[in-house]
Amino acid sequence: MKTDIDNWVDFLNETTTKAQLDGISFDKNSVCNDLRWTAIEILEQFIGDNKGRQLTNMIIELEKSFILIANELKKDKSPDDIRKLSFLALSNIVVEILREMRIEAYSDSKNFDPIKFFTSYKHNLTSEKQSNGSKKTKATKATKATKATKATKATKATKATKVTKEANVSKVAKVSKDENDNEEIEEDSEDEEDSDYEPIYINDDDDDDDDDDDDDDDDDDDDDDDDDDEEDEDENDEDDDDDNLITRMRSNKRNRLRVIGRNSKPDKKKQKLDMDFINSLSTSVTPKSYEDQAFMHFSKFDDGKKKTFLDQFKLIVDTEDITEPVLFKIVNMDLPVEQKNSILSEYMNVENSYSDKSKLKSWITNVLKLPFGKEKGVDLNNLKDPNEVRSFIEKINDNMKEAIWGHDEAKKKIVEIMVQYITNPSSKGSCLGIWGPPGNGKTTLIKEGIAKAMGRAFIFISLGGASDASFLEGHSYTYEGSIYGRIAQGLMKADCINPIIYFDELDKISNTSKGQEITNLLVHLTDPAQNSEFVDKYFYNLKIDLSKVTFIFSYNDPSLVDPILKDRITQVETKFLLANQKIHIAKNYLIPAILEDVGLKAGDLKISDSDINKIVSDYTLEGGVRKLKAIFYSITRQLNIMALTQEKLGNRVVSWPMKIDSNDFPILLRDYNVMNFQKVHKENKIGVINGMWAGRLGIGGILQMESSWIPAQNRNYVKATGSLEKVIKESIEVANTLAWNFVDKETKKQFEINFKESPFGIHIHCPEGATPKDGPSAGTALTVLFYSLYMQKKIRRDIAITGEINLQGKVLEIGGLEEKLQGAKKAGIKLALIPKDNAKDLVRIKERNPDLINKSFQVVDVEDITQVLKKVFV
Repeated sequence: MKTDIDNWVDFLNETTTKAQLDGISFDKNSVCNDLRWTAIEILEQFIGDNKGRQLTNMIIELEKSFILIANELKKDKSPDDIRKLSFLALSNIVVEILREMRIEAYSDSKNFDPIKFFTSYKHNLTSEKQSNGSKKTKATKATKATKATKATKATKATKATKVTKEANVSKVAKVSKDENDNEEIEEDSEDEEDSDYEPIYINDDDDDDDDDDDDDDDDDDDDDDDDDDEEDEDENDEDDDDDNLITRMRSNKRNRLRVIGRNSKPDKKKQKLDMDFINSLSTSVTPKSYEDQAFMHFSKFDDGKKKTFLDQFKLIVDTEDITEPVLFKIVNMDLPVEQKNSILSEYMNVENSYSDKSKLKSWITNVLKLPFGKEKGVDLNNLKDPNEVRSFIEKINDNMKEAIWGHDEAKKKIVEIMVQYITNPSSKGSCLGIWGPPGNGKTTLIKEGIAKAMGRAFIFISLGGASDASFLEGHSYTYEGSIYGRIAQGLMKADCINPIIYFDELDKISNTSKGQEITNLLVHLTDPAQNSEFVDKYFYNLKIDLSKVTFIFSYNDPSLVDPILKDRITQVETKFLLANQKIHIAKNYLIPAILEDVGLKAGDLKISDSDINKIVSDYTLEGGVRKLKAIFYSITRQLNIMALTQEKLGNRVVSWPMKIDSNDFPILLRDYNVMNFQKVHKENKIGVINGMWAGRLGIGGILQMESSWIPAQNRNYVKATGSLEKVIKESIEVANTLAWNFVDKETKKQFEINFKESPFGIHIHCPEGATPKDGPSAGTALTVLFYSLYMQKKIRRDIAITGEINLQGKVLEIGGLEEKLQGAKKAGIKLALIPKDNAKDLVRIKERNPDLINKSFQVVDVEDITQVLKKVFV
């Protein structure tokens, strides 16, 4: 198969023959040299003195371009002409030179100098031309000598020729010092001509001239020694295996890998496959520009598809770009001149930077995303007209009512704080804290209520998984892979400088040095004197004004919030949901939303209020409706599967609409456990009493405490068990002292006698030992317990007591009263004794839950232990 250079040489010779220019002919070597001179001059002017990555990319792009265009020309079926053939021949030479440059550029990296390469290459061409001239003179003399002796050695030459053909003496090797010597060898494969690996034939006995090897069969200069040498070579070849030998040869002072075939006669099919693999490998590891990829893909289209694509592409390209240039964006930013100057300096350094260019571009892009000076929603400072204020208040109330049902007290307080913004935006009320049990609608109240009423963007940031302050204020720009913090990210997403930033789970910040970093940052954010100059570490000296941001925190337990931060927050409590509220929310909010999510119609699931209440009381123990929602999701999905597969629920075929009741719960709720709720004990006993507890989740109940006499080394020794913490243990000591003071003299005297004969003590135990218990509110109940044990009086089993006690016998105020009373009633208590100081809370509890206190469950407030002792014994 002829190469592009062979075709060009043949074309030139045919042209001279047709023109009857006798004596003028072209050979491949001279044509290749002329093409190399032309190519090197073109490349020298085009590449110039470029260096580094820019040079490497330029070489790759040129090489690919010539290859692509040459391939397109070869696909062209038009007759060959001078332009086509000359360009193809020149392309071969250009690609060859570019490959040499690319390999050397990769090898020398930044030290590669294209000017030196071109100078060295031209010097080699000149040397080769002179060497070829010398070889021609020698060849002429050798021809005359051959003719003089040809007749006398014809017989020997004939024999030598036969031996030569049978011995197959040629071997493939690379011996030329210069890569350009490869062009002197006639090759049969186009791939061999185009690749860097060009096999030529070598005679092992004559290393002086490669051209003489090809003429061994015709020359009469061979002697018998040559035949012997060739026979020796054949024997050596038989001992060798057929593996290829890879040898490093020096060419033009550059190390190159050459493949040397070990077979006496090259396998041209195998050789072509080897060259195909090498070229494919070279192509795969060479980066392709997006233009090359696009062109190669475009060239596969038919004419119709090409035209359609071009029309669409031209429409896009011709469309005027209305995007504001980066420089103008920086100048027009709503920032002080000093900060603009800093940003502009970084922008001007982008093009001059080499290693950090991409990072600088990314930094500039992120800076431009920050919404400096951009505000959205209602501006409370401008609400001066009474009608506008009234309209704003009504909108807040309507949105909160639509968002979530109940929480009337919390909603009222939120409205008060929002209106406070109108008269004094920088007041303490600008930082709001909403707390209560999980799942009771705190987030929904803010997102769907306040944010919508104010027309502000809502940014949700959970502090539960935060590891350190960098989560909020970003990482320094100098670090690899650095990124801005969550606050800056929220501002970008909101596209305004005055959003509502909602920090969830404030009480879940770890009590470590890393957690303290987060707390300190939040203190800084909530300080009106400091938050106007917040700095994200990623943006280093760029100050972000957060003074117009509304910060809202949510948490479950205020006691776990840092006191300094809590002092800056206006707290709003959201109470636990009552049973009737959970029923209403389930029927009017949860079930319709779940049906829509599953793809069913409203009203497809029917269930009575009493059955919902059974689910609430038997399968959930929470202040919100999070688990209740999960239960109804499970019920709906199970019924959906049964309806689609025509399965039965009990004896009924499931179809929509579907009504369920408590008889279906064993099947539908088999994955949920029935809650084991503490109930009152069955008998009136000595030394056994019911206290009351309230948890952080908005739930409460009774705490049964029991006591017994035990032998002891010390008189009146008290042992306490049941995972009791420090505060409740101190309450036990206070209660024991107080109860002993109320024992009459005769009983004390009898105990003194008994103590002397056999010392004994008291063991106090609170069941459910796996649950930690703490707090002072069990003090009054513990006093009654000790008194009952000393006086051997039975305590009513249907009474529960709460209240702290002091050594004077005063019953002191406690917290969580509503949760305690709710749980006590559920446990079967008939009479609850509470501190007199909590009577004010009882009024609000009755307003919120009018069905709590009735004839079957009464609540009495007491002021001291004397009043308590009159009511608790049988």
